Parts: sequence; structure tokens; C-alpha cells
Amino acid sequence: VIINKKYSAGNPWNSYDLDLSSNTVRPEMCVSTCAASGCQTCATVTSNLNTNIWYYVTGIYNGSFLSIYVNGILNNTEPSCNCSGSNSTCC
Repeated sequence: VIINKKYSAGNPWNSYDLDLSSNTVRPEMCVSTCAASGCQTCATVTSNLNTNIWYYVTGIYNGSFLSIYVNGILNNTEPSCNCSGSNSTCC
């Protein structure tokens, strides 16, 4: 984990996370703003990064899209779940 904010107990399950995707060298940014537990949107860098090299990785969530940048260049964008209400489900 590079940085994260875990959800608080209760609705909504607001959280964010910037880390490496499972068993890869691909950073990913995930955001959850839904009322349903486990509902999240992730944008993952499209290919493995080289080891032993410094990278500047940034994730941006604007309420509609989640984007991840590597060294200031947009690498991937994903639409976010559109959830409302306490019983909503996500994409």
C-alpha cells in the first residue's frame, strides 16, 4: 500500500487506495463511494513498471471518472460507479 483511507463502519463506504495491483508491478488507484460494502472502481496502470526506477504516480477522482497518471502522463481512466441511496449496487 502506498496510501489509503479505509472506510468507516456504516454507509457510505467512502475509501480510497493507491497501491500495486495483486502480484504485479502495476500501480492502481481505487475509490469507493457507494453504500454497498465492497463496491469500488479501480484504474490500473496498463503495463508493469520497471523495478529500481523512481516513478511519480498520481490518481485523480472527479466524481465521474478515476484516472491514474505515471510521470505526469495519463495512463488509464475508468468510469466510476454511479451509486445513490443506501441500497444501491454498483457497476
